Amino acid sequence: MKKLFTILLVLALSPNLQAQTSPNFILILADDQGWNGTSVQMDPSDTDSKSDFYETPNLELLAAAGMRFSRAYAPAPKCSPSRMSIQTGQTTARTGFTETSSAVASGEFLDTPASITSISQSDTTLAEHLKSLTGLNYTTAHFGKWHLKSGGPANHGYDDSDGNTNNSDGNSPGANSTDPKKIFSITQSGIDFMDDAISNNEPFFLQLSHYAVHTRLQSTQSSYSKYNSKTPGTRHDNARYGAMTEDLDEALGLIMDYVDDNNIDNDTYIIYTSDNGAAVNQSSNQPLKLGKTIIFEGGVRVPFVISGPGISANTHSDEPIIGYDLFPTIVDLIGANMNDLPSVVDGESFKDILDGTSTTLTRNQGLILHSPHYSNNANKEPRSAIIKGDDKLIVEYETGNRFLYDLSTDIGEATNNFNDTSALSASLVIELRDYLNSVSAELPSINSTQSDSDGDGIPDDWEFENLLGALYSDTDDTDDDGSTTLDEYQNSTDPLVAQGQSQRALQGVTEPELKGSVPALKLYPNPSKGFITVPNSQSKVFQILLYSLDGRLVLQKTTTSERIAIPATLQGIYYYEIKFADKSYNSSGKLSVL
Repeated sequence: MKKLFTILLVLALSPNLQAQTSPNFILILADDQGWNGTSVQMDPSDTDSKSDFYETPNLELLAAAGMRFSRAYAPAPKCSPSRMSIQTGQTTARTGFTETSSAVASGEFLDTPASITSISQSDTTLAEHLKSLTGLNYTTAHFGKWHLKSGGPANHGYDDSDGNTNNSDGNSPGANSTDPKKIFSITQSGIDFMDDAISNNEPFFLQLSHYAVHTRLQSTQSSYSKYNSKTPGTRHDNARYGAMTEDLDEALGLIMDYVDDNNIDNDTYIIYTSDNGAAVNQSSNQPLKLGKTIIFEGGVRVPFVISGPGISANTHSDEPIIGYDLFPTIVDLIGANMNDLPSVVDGESFKDILDGTSTTLTRNQGLILHSPHYSNNANKEPRSAIIKGDDKLIVEYETGNRFLYDLSTDIGEATNNFNDTSALSASLVIELRDYLNSVSAELPSINSTQSDSDGDGIPDDWEFENLLGALYSDTDDTDDDGSTTLDEYQNSTDPLVAQGQSQRALQGVTEPELKGSVPALKLYPNPSKGFITVPNSQSKVFQILLYSLDGRLVLQKTTTSERIAIPATLQGIYYYEIKFADKSYNSSGKLSVL
């Protein structure tokens, strides 16, 4: 392994050195490993970007010989959707594979779409594309967790695999095992495959999709004994999780040794990453917000290390990349014609960053995250997001809330800048909406038998598709062009772009021109079930009044609470008024109670 490090270091110090044959690729995909879940400091300026307890010495060697990305993202906050995106180079919004199950949550405010749960024969995988490259004779293999059904890897371009596997296939008996989570048997299958490829003089693509460090927790006895007697860290202290992490790292070392011993190091790329962030009940993602299942940073920012020919040693990039970028990047590293990529690939090649030609990427659109579902996690509700440069916009479909974070200064996503940077906010909402519509992304809908549940004359579906939410009233003028939302619907115009104004023009307008694009303070959820919320973070005194459509006062409360109960006897459509005692906000509109 030390010899491998030395060779890779020499190669990496020669940035113009290129592989003389078609390069090999080894993609190692961990399961549920968070951004700070290794002992590699992903961000050189942030000591919290590595664990204070887990040890991954082989990944440290790999990072020292190659490049680490401090802003690498999984395509989704859950495993199967991410794996689908990696295979196809497409966003989850495009694939429709947005959850691990097709089940739809019941009894929620919104009805959420059913996810597809199987890759299709019509989808072109990276393995299939590599095998289609004329004259290169690539051989391919996938071992470990597939979790995409449809007959397994053998039906999708992989010459060798261990079948149509899912989570349960990774469990060994007991907490202690000589092959925890099948870490070492998966690795040995990969080594056997590489033996055959080398013997046949074939370039190869090998994906090792580990079941670790997903629950249930298993490790070797020796690793557990080490961590059980080790002083816990401040953020990380789970001995079994730490032991499993180091067992996984030992398997990485076996792969690195093999590449070294067989003298294929000068034309082999080794890529290490994860399918989503850590589950917070297993491993803290702090300083990132939350974790697995949720599209805040803790759920989607992941470790990413790559070494290989032309990559300078111990280098770092803070350019945002995402798992669906791997497809075009690998094709580009081979030197194949990028015009021959499948007709629909959302990813961008970051080859120029790897070889030092550039430090940034030019993208057709921002990074797209689409997770329109609930789950048992109390923080999980239907959301979508777009990341563009340092800015990350999140939309919440249930509440209508919008969040804009500057990730260069706010990695914990604590400060919402949406109302402070209205021009930027508006342009990102439009870009996200337009992308979701362009790929016919599945969106939530109001849980109601009525097509216009709030009675504002605008169908709920139109509001979701055009405004990414159904909480706008008929009198809103989101783009401040003099036409209300109802006017925009009736005239088939865009409620987010002022008439006669292009999106390009919108992106360049100044703050005062867009002051009307930020909706006035409003209650939510609307329609309501049982309660409403009035944004009131400073606990100011305000009065809320509900009037029936014939003008009768049916509810009046004076309070400082943000959450207000609605009596079960009130069902129907009402006018509301919100009156703050200090007159800082006064608002009115319609409320539908379901």
